Amino acid sequence: MREQGLILRNDDRGDLTTQLCPPLVITREECDRTVEILAASFDELGKKRGSVATKHARG
Repeated sequence: MREQGLILRNDDRGDLTTQLCPPLVITREECDRTVEILAASFDELGKKRGSVATKHARG
């Protein structure tokens, strides 16, 4: 995700939470791009782990 310009972090409390840290001012296009990067990254991770691919809601 970082290579695609999305910086996030995992929660340090020991749970499986990933945190997004967007800027205070963000455009709709930047939000859409964030969702695209997340969806593609999670799909790729699922393929590597042998999970079934899922369809993402887009609207």
